[in-house]
Order: sequence, then C-alpha cells, then structure tokens
Amino acid sequence: MAEKSRRIKKKWVKKYRLVVLTEESFEEKFSFKLTRLNVFVFGGLFSVFLIAFTAGLIIYTPLKEYIPGFESPDLKKNAISLNFQLDSLEQQMHALELYTESMKPTLLGDKAIEMDVLPFVTKEGESVYQSGIMNNDSIHHKLEKLYGLLQEKNNTIEALRTKYKGVNFSEDSLHDHEVVLQENHLTEEELESLESSMLDSVFREKVEREERFSIFGYEYNKADQVFVTPIQGNITDEYNAVAHHFAIDIAATKEAPVKSIADGTVVFAECSIETGFVVIIVHQDNYVSIYKHNCRLNVSQGSLVKAGQVIANVGSTGEFSTGPHLHFEMWKDGYPVDPTNFMKF
Repeated sequence: MAEKSRRIKKKWVKKYRLVVLTEESFEEKFSFKLTRLNVFVFGGLFSVFLIAFTAGLIIYTPLKEYIPGFESPDLKKNAISLNFQLDSLEQQMHALELYTESMKPTLLGDKAIEMDVLPFVTKEGESVYQSGIMNNDSIHHKLEKLYGLLQEKNNTIEALRTKYKGVNFSEDSLHDHEVVLQENHLTEEELESLESSMLDSVFREKVEREERFSIFGYEYNKADQVFVTPIQGNITDEYNAVAHHFAIDIAATKEAPVKSIADGTVVFAECSIETGFVVIIVHQDNYVSIYKHNCRLNVSQGSLVKAGQVIANVGSTGEFSTGPHLHFEMWKDGYPVDPTNFMKF
C-alpha cells in the first residue's frame, strides 16, 4: 500500500517540459516545466475564476434580462402601470364611441330620435348612456330641466282640464280672462283660482319662449362674434322648430362654393345616405355649424379652417335632397338656433 502511494505521488509531481519550437528550424522559442499537480491546480483556479467572472457579469449587468424566466422588478412594475393606463384608455375610447354614436343622429338629421323623446334615449328605448357617461354633462342637465318644466306644464294643463271639464274658453280668454260657462257655474273663488292658473300658464309659456333654444323656435341673438354667410342665395325653407326643421335651406347653383362661417375645427366630413356629403365644424363659444347635401368636400376630419374658407360645393346628394341647395344648421351649447339671427342671406 505504501509503495502504491509513493508511485501515485511520484506520478503527480513528476516533471515535464513543454517546449515550443519553430516548424522550419526547430529552434526553441520558450519552454515550461510542468507537473500534473501544477496543471490540475492552475486549471482548477482558472475554472473557478471563469465561473465567478461569468456569474458577476450576469448578476451586475443588464445581461440578466435576457435569461429565460428572469423577471426584472422594474419591468414588472412598468408592465403593471402600462396595463392600468391601457385599461383607462379603453374605457375613455368606449365612452367617446358611445357619445359619438348618440350625437350622430342629431347632427346628421336622422329621424330615429324624436323631439318628444329624451335625446339620450333611442327610439327602441335603449339608453346610450347606461354607464352614466353623460351624468355630469351640462347639456344633459339642461335637457332634463327643460323636459321637467314641460312635464310640469302638461300635468297642470291636464289637472285644469279634469277640474273644469265642461267649461269652454273663448279664443281671447288668454287676454281678457273671460270664461264662458256652458254647464257648470263657477264661484268667485274658483274663478280667481282659474284666472291665476291661466296667468301662470301664460307666464310659463313666456319664459319658455325666452329660452335660448325653446321648442317654440324663439331665441335671442347673443353672439359675441361675427359670422360669415356660408353662401348667397334664396332661402327656400326657413328655420321651424315646431316642425322639427332646425335649419334653413338655401337654393344655389350647383357646385357653388360653400364657406365656413367662422374659424374652427372640422369634426365630421363624410357622406351619409340621407344627407349626402356633410361637413360639421366646431367653433369658439360652443358654436357648431353643419353643411349638408354637398356634391364635393374640400376638407377632411381634423382640418383647421378659417372664416370664409371654401369647405365644400353645393350639390343635391342624399335621399332627402330635392335639388341643388345647402341645408345649413347652427347649434349653440348643444341646442339648435336660427341662422338668420346671426347673419344676412
């Protein structure tokens, strides 16, 4: 056993010479004295150094991000933040799509929304604001207030009809308050109460007429800016809110230039089946102008236009058109207004 151990030890410490010679002359360049033990020790130390260097390079440099399965805390945090932002953007886009779809029938003249139905409810009775998107919108509150007043008025009239059934009023009763009795005779107190109710109804009607965008078609010209006439021509159909015609029709020669009434931004410039080529421009102070039945559009959605700039040409496109003319609408704060109150044609 001792002899075997000496042989093994001698084998490990036995010296060898590593010589480097030139190929042509066999001249010795340099040489090393080596043993198996030295080669093993130096090889092991080099392997340990190489492993440590590689591990440090991976741990303390960005190379670790390329290792499969490794998750950087910063990358994970950024991914979560971007996911939340994406979800918020999707909700905003969905809200904007619902708002745009709800406004299209009004802006394009679609008959699916009637005036005796709230504008935020479709003809089928399905709410387009089910998620409460427009709960804080000023137009929504104004419409609710207006329809509330109208409903209160209708309830008052219905109560008067029920209470004074059989009593006939002359055409001039709103002015002189004279009541013609046919079947029932009213006491003085009832007559005074009826007269007060009639005066209240007249006063309510007057207030509603003074609303800027009343259903009776009366509004006052409170414009703070000067508008350019979109086109010169004869008005063939005037503004009539009672008949649900919230625009004026101007007869003109075909392909006559249609001008923007003021500086603004084009929010809609497309073609529809009913109204042909349509341009919708948003101006300052919440004014909106709409031009329908054009034969050609000279602007696109998102374009910035100046007052008097040619945006389209007169035509007779769309199923509702009966000849070359411009169907021109003006809106203020979401309500229709009579364009003749703001410019001369």
